[in-house]
Amino acid sequence: GGSSTHLFLCFSLKATQKVSQTPLQVIKFAGDSTNEMKCSHKQSKFDDILWYKQDKSATFKFLGFLVQTNAYLEHDVEDRIHLSRNGDFDATLSIRNLTVEDSAVYFCAVRQHTSDAQ
Repeated sequence: GGSSTHLFLCFSLKATQKVSQTPLQVIKFAGDSTNEMKCSHKQSKFDDILWYKQDKSATFKFLGFLVQTNAYLEHDVEDRIHLSRNGDFDATLSIRNLTVEDSAVYFCAVRQHTSDAQ
């Protein structure tokens, strides 16, 4: 007979005094359809919200960012990750079709938007 293995995904979120993330920790099964993480801040004029992932090898990976309501994702994650915004100070990162590789610490950061114009 066959056996099945349940894989747990643990998402930990890091926050600072200026930026908060929820939930702080969540456990999911590999194959679950989605997981949402929220990021909030209170910094006026900080329009960009950036998302990073730190895996078990402690490697940081940039996932993408939001400028107002426009999302810009890295090509290798754009089919499974969705970034959205609710107002000026709140954003959500959603991951679809969870795998063991999604188990990581996720960080959000905010920055002031800078124009490419010189």
